[in-house]
Amino acid sequence: MTINWTTIYKAYPVNKEMIWLNNCGTTPAGSHIVKALSRFIQGYAKKGVLTKTAVYPEVQNNIKKILSNLLNCSPDELSLIHNTAEGMNFISHGLNLSIGDEVILLENEYPSNVYPWRHLEEKGVKLVITPMESSPETFLKALERLITKKTRVVSLSAVH
Repeated sequence: MTINWTTIYKAYPVNKEMIWLNNCGTTPAGSHIVKALSRFIQGYAKKGVLTKTAVYPEVQNNIKKILSNLLNCSPDELSLIHNTAEGMNFISHGLNLSIGDEVILLENEYPSNVYPWRHLEEKGVKLVITPMESSPETFLKALERLITKKTRVVSLSAVH
């Protein structure tokens, strides 16, 4: 596959000035995104929530149709969320964990996978932190040693 840098520079002009690696949603927006947002804001300025420039339910339904084909399921079996933090909060608040139960998290974990579990500490749930290790093998052995009969959740992100 050949990379067309001209196309990339047009879409992301910041790359002409610096190398920018994506950092969890803080990357500069591409020019195509800026144009789409500008169209939406102009429509919103004229008609408020009645704007037709990006009808949210319609966009959601189209995304679900595409994903359902990829995942071989029905669109009504899918739910879209805004971001990782929202999804993790749905999960952590939806589980019925009790005093003494344990949730294992990775040390230096991304905040979207830490703070959604913190509220459980008030209910007596223990957050257990597994250390980063020098190799995948030693990490898995260390993680395995932390899992007990009280462990209810092991929540590790793919970021690390």
